[in-house]
Amino acid sequence: MKALFKAGVVSTDTNYAHRIHVGHFDLVTDEPAALGGQGTGPAPYDYYLASLASCTATHSGQRSTRLATLRFRLLVRCVPGV
Repeated sequence: MKALFKAGVVSTDTNYAHRIHVGHFDLVTDEPAALGGQGTGPAPYDYYLASLASCTATHSGQRSTRLATLRFRLLVRCVPGV
């Protein structure tokens, strides 16, 4: 079975910075300076929250299209600790 999605992570020489390759996209993740990183990119948890919000918004849009309901502008917020 062929993998639909592939992702790879490569560590860098700085504390918590990593290079990520997903499909044909290149991303960077790092922790903020207050947590020992350099702040060169979003923290892994930020990507996690963004993926949850994006997945929710995409699914809602697809469902709306399938049901032929009115399209609407959707705002999804993932707030930690709430």
